[in-house]
Amino acid sequence: VFATYGIKLFNNTYAIDTMHLMTNYRGYLKHWVSIGRPGLVALKLLTYNYVNVYFLNLLAIIFFAIATILLCYYVDLSTKQIYNKKYLYIIPSIFPTSQLFSEQFYFVLQNFEFSLGICLVILSLIAIYHIPNKIFKLFGFLLLTFTLTMYQSFFVFACTLILFKILMTLYFAQLNDLKISFKDYAFKIGHFILLAISSLVLSQLMAMLAKKVLNVESSYLDNMILWGKRPLIDSINDIKDYAKELFFPQVGDTFFTPLFLICVLLLVIVLINMSYLKRKNVFFIFITLLGILITPLMFTILGGKRPAIRGEVPNFPAVLALLLIFIMIYWGYNFVLKHLLVGIVILFTFIQVRETTNLEYSEYLTAEEDLRTAEMITNNIYSMEIENPESYKLLMYGNRSPRNVSNIKGETNGVSLFEFMPNSVHTSLNTLLYMKTFGLNFNDPT
Repeated sequence: VFATYGIKLFNNTYAIDTMHLMTNYRGYLKHWVSIGRPGLVALKLLTYNYVNVYFLNLLAIIFFAIATILLCYYVDLSTKQIYNKKYLYIIPSIFPTSQLFSEQFYFVLQNFEFSLGICLVILSLIAIYHIPNKIFKLFGFLLLTFTLTMYQSFFVFACTLILFKILMTLYFAQLNDLKISFKDYAFKIGHFILLAISSLVLSQLMAMLAKKVLNVESSYLDNMILWGKRPLIDSINDIKDYAKELFFPQVGDTFFTPLFLICVLLLVIVLINMSYLKRKNVFFIFITLLGILITPLMFTILGGKRPAIRGEVPNFPAVLALLLIFIMIYWGYNFVLKHLLVGIVILFTFIQVRETTNLEYSEYLTAEEDLRTAEMITNNIYSMEIENPESYKLLMYGNRSPRNVSNIKGETNGVSLFEFMPNSVHTSLNTLLYMKTFGLNFNDPT
């Protein structure tokens, strides 16, 4: 984690939200409430009005490392000691190194809360599923509900972790030659669905209550769900295209690799082998695996459009790591297949670390370029020898894309703050907001 994201400890890269928090803290917290994130606002009170990006990046990296350790612990509890603990190396190799996290970590002043939120999701499920005390189970449920008011993506992440717990229960029964009845499986799935729906509904009620108390209008669902707002075929095509991107990414794709497809192919081989050996619970294992594989598409299906890439974290990297853990546990007795899997993990760990560090370096250089551009604009204005130039309104025409050779464009990562907005007026307002954080003050255009 520190090797991949350590560069964030030594630069003051700004995101679009960083400037809003610096210049309009209360207003931006209300914006988070309006998009259904009162839990994020509640956690933000821990560092209220604090915008030291160096310290917050340090906290984010520390808690992200803790989240990775907690995920290892959750897997260890869920597998019932039926595996070699050395297999846990897969999680820190695949989960935190994913390029997808670079998109989320672009939002500097949310990273600490995001990393802490991952920890809270895992802790809530440990309390619900692995601590027999009912008070802890209730606490876990309430904690899970709270995390869903932070980021909607935590809901999908929690679903994946619960399904993995069910998967390992089925596999443990198979190893002991125990057949799980349809009634027992339906009970497990029913409990999962009840927990997921009840926590989601309660979290939405909490979000609605926060909006009511703070007198904030909802703005989250306006552009998030497009079913019925455009031709049906467009939504279907978006789902198909995104599924294709996940399973068959193009060569050189910045954020996706063939690892997901490799996992699917290996799982097919596992299921065929189980069926050939006439193992028990194969059908239920297949259904559970299918549920895990579908979770990365959940937002696409619900919204009827391609989701933001950052919406795939922390779930998609967790899916890859957990599936590889399951495959490794199943084939661990086979010397050849085990070492083949080790090679696959090492290869894709290297690819992910390389791509993620490149993305972080790209963002660093883009931020440096933005700072130099702001200085150049200011120097040019002052060189005109205008009396009190700060009293003038500043309008910038067009935009400016990054020109450094290391720039890699993502949805937000590597995008200059001088090109973030769709037209000159918005670009000017955005740029002026950015410049004000450095004390370079000019009046907004009207």
